[in-house]
Amino acid sequence: MTVAEDATRTATTEAPMLLPILPITDAVLFPNMLMPLIIKNETWIKLIDDAALANKMLAVFWRPEVIEPFDPQTISPIGATAQIVRMMRLQDGRMQVLLQGQSRASIQEFVATEPYPTAMVLPVEDEVDANSLEVEALSRNTLAAFQSVIQISATCPMNWR
Repeated sequence: MTVAEDATRTATTEAPMLLPILPITDAVLFPNMLMPLIIKNETWIKLIDDAALANKMLAVFWRPEVIEPFDPQTISPIGATAQIVRMMRLQDGRMQVLLQGQSRASIQEFVATEPYPTAMVLPVEDEVDANSLEVEALSRNTLAAFQSVIQISATCPMNWR
């Protein structure tokens, strides 16, 4: 099963949202993560402007390299929906924007590629069984590692030891 098929299989029952797609090469946006970006390309600046005037929502997908014009086949099958927290036009024409990841997402279908990519985006939920042996083992290993760090750290409060 491909990643895209797995994403579709684990998608929530929410209806797809029509969102502009911002492809980025520098990093990957995760839910609840804040990401500052400097936007130089006029196409992507227009995308941010339009999203800010609408509902401040967009979808961010990683792509390995900048290919112009935009090719939908070059982006990752899983990305994240994001909210514009702040934006500011710089004097040199670039735009500084702060995004906050909302949820993982997959693209159902592209609706348009001009003036910027727009697609039907479906939020994706993780399928994690909190009671599984794997989660329990990871929890115990994390706790043991944290306790080891506390024991050798000179900066941790004594009541943590």
